[in-house]
Amino acid sequence: MKKAFCIIRLVAFSLIALSVVSQQTYALDADKLEKLITDYTAKDPWNVGAVALVHTQGTERIVTAGLADRDQNIAMRADNRFHIASLSKMFTAVLTYQLIEEGKLSLDTQINTILDAQDYPNLDNFADTTIAMILEHSSGLPDFIGGDFNDKAIAARNHNWSAREALSFLGNSPASFKAGAGFEYSSTGYVLLGEIIKLIEQEDDLNKIYTRRIFEPCGLEHTYFPPPTRPRAPELARGYDMITTTSMSNLTDVSDIMWGERLADGGLVSTVQDLEKFLTALLIDKTLITDAHLTYMMDMDHQLPESSPGGRGLMLLNHYDHSDDYPLYYGHFGKYLGYSSAAFYSPDNGNMVIILANSPFFPLHKILQEVGVLAPLP
Repeated sequence: MKKAFCIIRLVAFSLIALSVVSQQTYALDADKLEKLITDYTAKDPWNVGAVALVHTQGTERIVTAGLADRDQNIAMRADNRFHIASLSKMFTAVLTYQLIEEGKLSLDTQINTILDAQDYPNLDNFADTTIAMILEHSSGLPDFIGGDFNDKAIAARNHNWSAREALSFLGNSPASFKAGAGFEYSSTGYVLLGEIIKLIEQEDDLNKIYTRRIFEPCGLEHTYFPPPTRPRAPELARGYDMITTTSMSNLTDVSDIMWGERLADGGLVSTVQDLEKFLTALLIDKTLITDAHLTYMMDMDHQLPESSPGGRGLMLLNHYDHSDDYPLYYGHFGKYLGYSSAAFYSPDNGNMVIILANSPFFPLHKILQEVGVLAPLP
């Protein structure tokens, strides 16, 4: 009996030791992250800024660096708001899963059974695309971001683009491949998900839908699709980008350009604190969707190439790493006119890191690699 007790105690001690080693190995170096962000903003000739939230081993730190407003020389604050770009896709995916759970959609639903094809003429693969394909970026739908839309949106800075208007710039662009036959990141599908959500909810205001279903249940007080009014909320960090006029490119305040604020692929504004609440509700408390759909959302189609970010509404970091040196992180990257963002959580160690910057050139990938969150890309 004593021998058995000793063995049990030895096993228990070994498990505790392994746990401690694992936590030590995977602890985020918040000091290093702060130094990287502070050094970059200090050396950046454009004087942009960032806010970062780090949660590791039961402690939390918020880092601010650089300027929220270059013209007024206003320093970045922890409560500054940012366009979060494609981090919005996580919210849109959650809402899609909620509608599936209510029997209003299915993963196999073809989008042409809900949306009117006449609203999206010449959109290749439209008739063959399903909800599941959009969620995992296997639809082959051409991406409307880039090219003509970007140029027109910058030129018509006060125009609040609808989904149909934004996607009309695709013209006759061909699909990247047969629907479901490959992977290519496309914001087009998530714009269409937003239109499907509005039709099912019988509500044209995405803000009202997201507020009722996500923002209020999660206690998000500063997350929203911006209203088409100006001036901006004073808490919004001004965003800066290189804009070409005639033959010159200049760093320009682009905060007031209505680039894609009505669109479900990337229109949201938020803060690091609100994003922490959202990731906590989704991935830790698991209160937004069922366990089955969360598992599906966090998984990936293993027939897709390792170069894909994985996930079905989330991006997976390090799924391509076979060394076991890097735990899986779940979340998303985002890039918007004048802004960039990253928000990730690892269930393996409880680490969470969120970085929001008022420049699309902020070196998010490099910083995450430096602190051991992101494995070297294949």
